[in-house]
Amino acid sequence: MKRNVVGELYTLAQQNHMLQDLLRNCPLAVLEKVSLRMYAPEEYLVRRGEKCDNFFVIIEGSVTIHNMSSNGKKYIIGIHHAGKCIGELEIMSRRKCISNAQARSAVRVLVVPRSAYLYWLDHDRDFGQFMLNTLCDKMYCFTQSTTANTLYGLRSRLASFVLDNMQLEAGENTLHYTVEELADVMGVTARSVSRILKEFREKQLITMRGRT
Repeated sequence: MKRNVVGELYTLAQQNHMLQDLLRNCPLAVLEKVSLRMYAPEEYLVRRGEKCDNFFVIIEGSVTIHNMSSNGKKYIIGIHHAGKCIGELEIMSRRKCISNAQARSAVRVLVVPRSAYLYWLDHDRDFGQFMLNTLCDKMYCFTQSTTANTLYGLRSRLASFVLDNMQLEAGENTLHYTVEELADVMGVTARSVSRILKEFREKQLITMRGRT
């Protein structure tokens, strides 16, 4: 192996409960094949249409999952943070990547080759449960999003998205999205999103500070 990846993972796991739980029963045969990789902001982890031979677990940072329309419009499917996975669908089905995965900030990921991923599933029941929970969570969110996009208008969709994606920080509910990112999630113009956010501010439902 290049570098002492097992030792580096052990050190990281002491500081990261998510990674510690994930690797608790990970076979040594898997640990010896994984790698740690850093991506700079805006750098692509995978691109739509490419072959995917690796499974990724985000350790630090956030990754935007998106697709582009024929006219160049970006549609954000979701933003993945630490603990989320990339490539589990493609690596099992052996299909090409269905979406782009692009670093939103500086990102550190655990990279697992397909052979090691399959071995891990066979020899670690906890990892199998983790993957089942991951897939169920993604299916639930996909169904929820599809239903909202079909049945509700932009105002309701935006309000629901804000509520569903807020994080509790320093005693406040916060959402770290720019207006442009929210527009890409909703599939509309930034002007349309800004108009509704202004309405929410005037009703004192939200406050805005920079990217928050």
